[in-house]
Amino acid sequence: MKVGDLIRVIKDNWVDTSEYKGYQGQVALVVAIACLDGRRRPKNTRIQMVSDGAILWFLTKELEVVK
Repeated sequence: MKVGDLIRVIKDNWVDTSEYKGYQGQVALVVAIACLDGRRRPKNTRIQMVSDGAILWFLTKELEVVK
């Protein structure tokens, strides 16, 4: 996964009250990737939603690249 990739949100176990619940299955563009755990492996990905333009952070494992 790299900046500019089109991705899909794949996490599906948010609680019903989560503000992220509506983003499940939607597509977005990767705008940044960060190693916020102090290691070199990318852990968090900043994305811009295609549907409403929202800028959100997700764990990289909660996203998949659309091919």
